[in-house]
Amino acid sequence: MEFIKFWRTSSGNEVDFVIDNHGFIEKEAFEIKFNSNSFKEKKYKKFMNTYPDIKLDFRAFSAKNNSTDIIAL
Repeated sequence: MEFIKFWRTSSGNEVDFVIDNHGFIEKEAFEIKFNSNSFKEKKYKKFMNTYPDIKLDFRAFSAKNNSTDIIAL
């Protein structure tokens, strides 16, 4: 499972999952929240600027649908 990692700054900003499939497909990153209101775009700007080639998806649990939603910031 060495291809699933996380990313965190010294100030505590983090991305939950960074997936590197060793060149088989593009790298992907996911930030998962229980509540979509807890997403703060500025917390992820450093990651997005440092790794512009890694797609970052935001997902949150939806109690209405008992499912996950993709969040667009």
